[in-house]
Amino acid sequence: MNNSKRFMSALFLALFVSFLNLNRAFSEEQQLRVGVITTLTGGMATIGVAVRNGVELARKDHPDLFKKVGFSYEDDQFDPKQSIASYRRLKNQDKADVILGFGTLLAQAIGPIVEKDQVPLINFNFEAAPVIGKRFTVRSVNHTDQYMGTLASYLRLKSGASTTFPIVQTEATFFNAMIGSLKKTLGEKCTLQEVAKVNPTENDFRTIIAKLKQYGPSQVGIFLWPEQLLSFLKQARELGFSAEYFGTDLCESAATLTSNEKLVEGCAYPDNDASEDFRSKYLKEYGNESQLTFAASAYDMTMLVGELVSKDNNLNAQSLLSKMRLVKDREGVLGKFSFEDSAQYGQFFEYPVVVKRIENGRGVAVKTE
Repeated sequence: MNNSKRFMSALFLALFVSFLNLNRAFSEEQQLRVGVITTLTGGMATIGVAVRNGVELARKDHPDLFKKVGFSYEDDQFDPKQSIASYRRLKNQDKADVILGFGTLLAQAIGPIVEKDQVPLINFNFEAAPVIGKRFTVRSVNHTDQYMGTLASYLRLKSGASTTFPIVQTEATFFNAMIGSLKKTLGEKCTLQEVAKVNPTENDFRTIIAKLKQYGPSQVGIFLWPEQLLSFLKQARELGFSAEYFGTDLCESAATLTSNEKLVEGCAYPDNDASEDFRSKYLKEYGNESQLTFAASAYDMTMLVGELVSKDNNLNAQSLLSKMRLVKDREGVLGKFSFEDSAQYGQFFEYPVVVKRIENGRGVAVKTE
C-alpha cells in the first residue's frame, strides 16, 4: 500500500512538472493570442470568410512573424448575441489578448465590453458610430463619409451638379448611415428621393420597380442586402426596367451569389482597392475574389500585429495598441495607410478610396475625377 502511494505521488509530481513545463513553453511560444470573430455561415458569409482567408494568407506568407502569436476563430453568424457569446469564449477559454471582429453589429454588441475589459478590438467595419469615444476599438478601414464622398463625386461627374437620385433601401443601421453620408456629401444641388424602405426579409420589389418606371431615372441607388439586391435586379429585368445602379460593396457580394454575371454588371459602389499582386495571390490560393477588400484589410491588420509582436519580446495587448497608434504611411496591400484618431469618427486606419463597378463578376476601379 505504501509503495502504491509513493508511486502515485511520484506520478502526480511528474505530471505536474510536465504540465508546468508545457505551460511555460506555450507561454514562451505564444506571446499574444488573437481571437477572430467573423461570419462564416449565413447570408454575410462571403465577407466573413474573406476576413478569415486574409488572416490565414498573412500567416502562410510570413510564418516567421507569427511564431509567438496564436489564433482562435469564432463564427458569430452575423448575430450580435452570438458575437457576445463568441467574445466570452475567446476571452475566458482561449485567453485572447486581442480581437479581430467583422461588422457594425459586432462593434455595437461587444464594444462596451472590450472597453471595460481593456481588450483591443480591430473592427472590420465602415461605420464610425459604434467606435466614437472608444479607446480600445480601432476600425480597420475608412469611415462612411469618405466612402460616400467618393461615390458622390462619381455621381456628380456622371449626372451633373443638379440631379435627383431615387433610393430603395433596407431598413438597417448600416444602410441608414451610408445614405445619410451620401446626402451630406452630395451637396445641396443634388438630392436623394426615398422611393421605398423595406424590411430585411422583403423580396418582392415589383410594385417599387413599377413606381421607378414612372420616374424614368437614369441612376438608382439600391441599398439592399445581397440576396434582396439579386431579387430586385431579376425582377427589374423581367419588368423591362433598366438604370445605372449604385450602392455599397454588397453589390460585390451579390455578384458572387449568382451564376449570371450580367445581372449585377455595371453596379457602382465605393471601396478600397487591393493591389494586383495581392489579387493574383488570393485568387490562386482561394479560387475567387469575393469581397477581396475585406480579405486585404484582414491581411494588412494581421501583418501589422505580427510585425509589431516580432519586433518586441515584451509587447502585450496594451502596448500593441499604443504601437498601432503610431502607424503612418505604412505600405499595405490596400495601399498606404495611417492611424487616425478623430472626435467625429473615432479611431481608424485611413486608406485611399475608389469607386468600383462590377465588370464580368468582379469589382474594377473607375475614375471619379
